[in-house]
Amino acid sequence: MSDPKLGGISFTDMSGFQLDEAYVQPGELIRIKIPVMNNNHGEALPAGSCKIKIGLGSKLVLDPAYDLNSAAMSSYFRWTSAMNSGQLQVTGELTAPLPANVDDVVVAFKVMGTAVGKSTVTANFLVSNHNTRTIVSDEDGTNNTSFIHYTVTNKPAPVSVTSINEIVKDGCTMRVSFSTDQEINLSRYEVEVSKDGTAFEKVSSISAAGNLTYAASFELPAALQAQKLFVRIKAVMVNARTLFSDTKNTNGLCKKTAIRLSLYPNPASGISKVTINAAEGYFDGKYRLKMMDMAGKTVVTKDVTLAGVQNFGFEFGNIAAGKYLVQVSDEANAVLGVLKFEKL
Repeated sequence: MSDPKLGGISFTDMSGFQLDEAYVQPGELIRIKIPVMNNNHGEALPAGSCKIKIGLGSKLVLDPAYDLNSAAMSSYFRWTSAMNSGQLQVTGELTAPLPANVDDVVVAFKVMGTAVGKSTVTANFLVSNHNTRTIVSDEDGTNNTSFIHYTVTNKPAPVSVTSINEIVKDGCTMRVSFSTDQEINLSRYEVEVSKDGTAFEKVSSISAAGNLTYAASFELPAALQAQKLFVRIKAVMVNARTLFSDTKNTNGLCKKTAIRLSLYPNPASGISKVTINAAEGYFDGKYRLKMMDMAGKTVVTKDVTLAGVQNFGFEFGNIAAGKYLVQVSDEANAVLGVLKFEKL
């Protein structure tokens, strides 16, 4: 008893990348891959007991420059080809014992499309007992065949179309959800954003995992915040080719948390600088600092530009001992807070 069987047939290009069998190009060199297995209970399949017959259908032929003697598993099968019922048939005669428990060997042939139209590749791993003294019986006759429908066409295979479904922003955290219609040979997705729609920067990356939808969350950096932000998805294929989704616009300004201010050291002597701290929220943007005496006279004015920090130093120089007020305003001249400071 034996159990020769075949796995699912697939098409790849000559570099091994999977092809869409519905878009085989005329004259395109492709490789047909057929997994061959032997579950023979610890026994090798005897030489001369089996044959593999592969029909290429009416639209495929072997590459004229391809030598069947170089085909995979040539040490076990003697490969020949001939026309049969309007299609090229490749036959492999088992000429050496096929080891037991083979489950990861692939037969591959170099073929090309010759005519536009639809057809089918069929494969059969048959117990033939044509040249052996050991009579072999097939334990399971339902797993000896495999097939794949294909189309030779001048239409190019459709690229993986990625669509942005939704962009949700909470403060400076942005969540982009997107979908894809197919993932043939895709490696990863990269979320890119731009302030001008021309120069894009990567802000997140997700590995392709065969899903229909994905979501990426990331903190929007201060350098990319703008009233109008452009977002797109870049799909990167395993051969490094890149495909882009349509661009979607969103508001790229963070909703800032109200800042609660503090100042230290306070009181202090012998210093010319204090630290202004955001006990809640953070500083991100342009700010004006104004130090006034208790009569309201301005002593020091400074403008600072900060990017997502919780504290910064305010250099006021050499001032007389006394009590002062430090006013912090944003670029819209909104007063964020007034802090009391005393120099001893």
